[in-house]
Amino acid sequence: MTRRLLVVVDLGVAAKATRTRCLMGVSAALRTTRATDDVGFASAQLVFVASDEHHGDDDGDLLDRCADAIAEITDGGGATIADVNGSAPWHIASELAQDEEVDVIWLLSAEAMPAPTSLVEMLRHLGDDTAGVDGRQLPVELPTAYDVATGRTDHLDTECVVLRCAALRSLGAPADGDAGTMERRLIDGGWELRHVPGATVFRNRSLDDHGRPDVDEVDGVARRFSYR
Repeated sequence: MTRRLLVVVDLGVAAKATRTRCLMGVSAALRTTRATDDVGFASAQLVFVASDEHHGDDDGDLLDRCADAIAEITDGGGATIADVNGSAPWHIASELAQDEEVDVIWLLSAEAMPAPTSLVEMLRHLGDDTAGVDGRQLPVELPTAYDVATGRTDHLDTECVVLRCAALRSLGAPADGDAGTMERRLIDGGWELRHVPGATVFRNRSLDDHGRPDVDEVDGVARRFSYR
């Protein structure tokens, strides 16, 4: 099966070195995916998104600094930087999914470095009835509630997630609402969300005084403690 893939990297406030590391991980993951027949795709496009408040002078320099990785990711097609006016990741994905030439969006934070096999693992679990698949963060794993037999969950971590564009388009153009609202609307519409522990991504995250992930860093993380 071939899919048209759009890689969307949310630059946020990530430092230069962190952004470069992210792209190295994306490049390696796409190299692995292209060599895996059962999850292949016809083409990959790359878009960087930066809100106005976080848009810096070094954003444009990123295209030159990481030219080799970008060329490998897009097979020489280049990349673009889009302003998103502070929109949340789910809204960004929903807006970009309106392009019917794109089948799958791989949305990730520039502070995340995916493992070489992460994209393969997520795409393998993106069945026809699945709207999105996320992976497991390392070295500090966030509390994630999911059915261990099926991988079904009611929340996806947008640090590193693949999303089916047809599912997002079914919500409207683009869908409004926070992550929880959009996830619930997808589930109510008959779509499934899945968590795949085998798809790993490195994300440097601080701990609280009890050695647990600092939930203040994670929007809505409390919802991940209970599978509904």
